[in-house]
Order: sequence, then C-alpha cells, then structure tokens
Amino acid sequence: LGNRAAVSIRKNNEVLGFIWALEGKKPFTDEDLAFLQLAAKEAKNQLQQLQLKTKHREAGTQEFLWRLLTGHYQKESEIKEHLKRFSIHLPAVCAIGVFEFPEEINGSIERNISYMLTVTQKINILLTTIDHNKLIVLAGSESDEELTISFKTFIPTFISEMKNRFEVSTIIGASGNSLNTLLDGRHSYGEALYTLKIKSIFPETEQIITYADLGVFQSLEAIDSGHPRRREHHT
Repeated sequence: LGNRAAVSIRKNNEVLGFIWALEGKKPFTDEDLAFLQLAAKEAKNQLQQLQLKTKHREAGTQEFLWRLLTGHYQKESEIKEHLKRFSIHLPAVCAIGVFEFPEEINGSIERNISYMLTVTQKINILLTTIDHNKLIVLAGSESDEELTISFKTFIPTFISEMKNRFEVSTIIGASGNSLNTLLDGRHSYGEALYTLKIKSIFPETEQIITYADLGVFQSLEAIDSGHPRRREHHT
C-alpha cells in the first residue's frame, strides 16, 4: 500500500477512531502531518455527536426489546410502529436467541460481542440486549427453516470465535421457536432460557441448539409446570 500515516482521534484516553492517509507522489512533510493532527481535532466533535446519537438509539432499542420479552405490548401495530421508528425491517419470521456467559458481561467483553455481531454474516440480527451474564438477540429471516439453519450455524460459530479470539470460554447458547408475530416474543425467549437450563443439567444435550430439538426433554417442562406448554395466537 505504500507509505501511510495514521492519526488517532481521541477524547481524553478513549480512542474514537482513526484518520488514515496514503502518501502520494512525494513524502509527507511536517506541515502535512500537522494538518492531519488538526483534522483529528475537528473530527473528534463529529464523532462524539455520532457516538451520542448511537448510544441514544441503542438505549431505545434495548428498552423496546425488554418490553417485548416481558409481554408489555398488547397490539402488533404498536410493535411495528416502534420498529419503524428505529428503521428496522420486520422479516417474515423472528426468534429469540440467548447466550449465557460464565460471568457477568463487562464493558470489555461487551465491546468484543459488539464486534462479533457486527462482522457476522451467519444470521440477520435485528436487536440485542445484555442482562447480567446473558446476551439476548432478536433475529429474523424469511422462513422458519432458514432461521433455524441460521441459528444452528451462528450460535456455535459465535461461541467458538469468542473463545479463540477473546479467550472467553464455557459460553452456552440456544434459541426459541420462530414467531410469526412479535407479540409472542416472550414465548420464544422463555423457550431459549429453558433450553439453556436443560443443557446445563443434562450433558447429553450439549449439542442441541433450538428448543424444537429438545424432543423428550420438552415434556419435563410440562411436568414441572403442571400443564403442557401453550402458545397464544393473535389475530
């Protein structure tokens, strides 16, 4: 690529970004490098504003997802209005996936998670949030089969990459059944949590990814609760 210069854009000790410049037909002069330093100072304000907007949006989407998972919304139209506000396209089907980490997720691990979710091409992730030691994702696709395959590829890949790249081990992950309406989001979330519970109790279920693949282990939930699992259907 030839000779190049990189100037970090900082706010105190926090790196907000970098300016990269390739050398042209002549070497960089002291004046050129001084100009890059000046450009970094000017870019800091722009990046700070962008970062603030991003944080506000993330806070809004996380609150929305938590309301979805706890059954706050009563109408699908209300959910779609929020999705439109966040400029999120709603696929034909969605499902909830949950990763359980061995310890509470701190800022450093959260940044690593953010990187992994940004670069992944295994699945279409719509929203995410973190609850102590759990990463919760809402993902979507155009068919049940496609979404199931995506989760079965994405979950083990994410776990493997977190271990190999960032040395975070003993993560377990699972997904609930797919949904045609997000009003049932709390059901898919509950199924994912139940699948994680079964995987932590029964070693033979370690390779299971989705609630649908639990098979006979689903009946334990019915016995424990005293009645079969039922889903509400909304029209």
